[in-house]
Amino acid sequence: MGAKRAAPSQSPGPRAKGRPKKEANELKENPRAKEPKRLPTEPPPPVPPVFIPDWCLPVLGLLGVSPELPESCRAMISDVLQHSGLQKEVSGRHGYQELFLKALSESFAEILTLRQQALEAAKMGVSENELSKIKVSSKLDAAKEKANVIRADRDAKHEAIVSARKAIQTAEAAQACATDQVKNHQAEHEQTQADLETFTKLVMTKFVPLKEFSFPGRQWKLREKAVQEISGALSKAGMEESLKDALLIAFKKKPADGEKFASEAIDFTEKLVSKHMESLEAKINGFGRDAQSRAAAEIAASETLGAAKKHEDGAVDDFIAADNLLLEATTAVDTAGAEEKLLGHKAAELKASLEKAQAQMAQVKSLIDSFEAARSPAEVNTEPIASTEATAEPTALAETTSEPVALAP
Repeated sequence: MGAKRAAPSQSPGPRAKGRPKKEANELKENPRAKEPKRLPTEPPPPVPPVFIPDWCLPVLGLLGVSPELPESCRAMISDVLQHSGLQKEVSGRHGYQELFLKALSESFAEILTLRQQALEAAKMGVSENELSKIKVSSKLDAAKEKANVIRADRDAKHEAIVSARKAIQTAEAAQACATDQVKNHQAEHEQTQADLETFTKLVMTKFVPLKEFSFPGRQWKLREKAVQEISGALSKAGMEESLKDALLIAFKKKPADGEKFASEAIDFTEKLVSKHMESLEAKINGFGRDAQSRAAAEIAASETLGAAKKHEDGAVDDFIAADNLLLEATTAVDTAGAEEKLLGHKAAELKASLEKAQAQMAQVKSLIDSFEAARSPAEVNTEPIASTEATAEPTALAETTSEPVALAP
């Protein structure tokens, strides 16, 4: 038999290159398993910016100022835009790219129409507000004029009240006087009778002896006293002071002396005496008639007072009615003034809205022109924007330079 061969060595050979089977399976199931784990507090790594070329900016600008397009639609357009062929010549675009750009053009035309409608609505709002302001201003002027007329009438009614109250005071004073006349009539009658008796006695005991020169020379003091008493009594009948002095001289002469001055002074005094006595007698004899007259005067004064009070009541009612009308008129003035003020504030708001609409219109028109220039260079309309009433505010996209814009993915 031949010799036996030796058994193969049991020592392990060199290890196969590559990952273990288990680790390879984990990487296959989770491609990010090899990435180093980061702590929860560590910020995520920065996302590299996406650079967008200049020819995309008009479309992105239109998307940014067009809330009419849904957010999902704007995001989709932004994603597809770089593959739209907008940067290429028309002949170098695919048919689907042309359809996409045409759809964008139609959508942007609708947006332009909406902006134009918003601008027209803003203009209409400003115009209508100005018309309303003119109407309210005219209404306010008319209300003020009416209030002034009513105020003048109210003031006149107030003056009528003042006049009526003065008339009442006068009528009350007249009634009080007439009532006193009635109350005091009997006492005055008795006093008149007593005055007549006293004066008659004075004439008989003083004036007659003086006229007859019954006072002798040695009684000159009694004579002068009598003259003073006669003069005092006749003062009520209107005797002048000069006649009193003349009587002192006249009654010193005897009647037989026949002096003309003394005789005339005494005769004049005698006439005054007779006239005063007749006046007192007539007053006494007319007691009944005077009583009726005073009663009638009291009634008339009472009626006048009643009429004055009634007139005052009417004047007060007229004043209250006029004052209420004035209150309504002033309220109308205040309301019109508040409305005018409100329209003034609204005018400022509408003006701001109009300026905003004009700026948006100009901005959208400028962006659409830029888009259409890139889409169909040979068909671009180089005429200025139709709405020349406002200048568009420069936007971030309109001012963008030729450098690419970094957008988040």
